[in-house]
Amino acid sequence: KPHEISKGRSYNQGCRNIEFPIQSGVRQGDVASPLLFNIVTDAIMRKAFEGRCGVQYDVNNFLTDLMFADNSAIFADTDAEATDILRQIVHKTKVMTTDGSEANIHLDGIQIEQVQEFKCLGSLVQEKKVASTTKVHKIISLQEELRREAPHAD
Repeated sequence: KPHEISKGRSYNQGCRNIEFPIQSGVRQGDVASPLLFNIVTDAIMRKAFEGRCGVQYDVNNFLTDLMFADNSAIFADTDAEATDILRQIVHKTKVMTTDGSEANIHLDGIQIEQVQEFKCLGSLVQEKKVASTTKVHKIISLQEELRREAPHAD
């Protein structure tokens, strides 16, 4: 059992202090890490998007987020809604608008960096480029397939 031999060390001003055994968690690189990450992230996102409709991409379909492993794209209708969502998921956050307009989203007084593109599931998503409904459906189908394969943390 790898965790029985794992140890951590605390450092204070560059000096090593105390060595301690690691008794819980999943080691980095463990094959269970991506699955557990997705389960926990899915539970967090369900809570973050509770009661939200998301962005409409078809007549009766709405999209709140696209997620895979450590990549996520969040969709919101307004700057205020995006700010509210980001307060709940702060880590490694960037913002992109689909029409190229300037976004003015701040989190705790700090403006979130705006990007013109990002990668999601291996595909480059760019501002001012509208995806076809077929492409969006394909991405959503892949996401749903991945969710079916992993147990939910509900």
